[in-house]
Amino acid sequence: MQIQTAANNRWPMTMDQRNAAVDRLLQIISDPKSNGRLVVSATKALAAMDKLNLDEQPRQTHSLNLNLNVGDRKSELAKRIESLKGSLSDSASD
Repeated sequence: MQIQTAANNRWPMTMDQRNAAVDRLLQIISDPKSNGRLVVSATKALAAMDKLNLDEQPRQTHSLNLNLNVGDRKSELAKRIESLKGSLSDSASD
């Protein structure tokens, strides 16, 4: 089916052409007189168009940027510990 080929090969289509193609494919699928092969082909063409739509949507990505400088953090904690030790020894000598 040419519509499926157009979708798979990403041939340029206007929105009017896409809408007409989707309407035609839906008619084929819903028509009880359509033969099985035609229904399967129309369904595949719709799936190809749907995949194209999904592929064109921006993907949501979640990123987290952690900027940790562990060396500086360890040094800062060591200073705080020493400060606390000094405070404890000062209060113990009182």
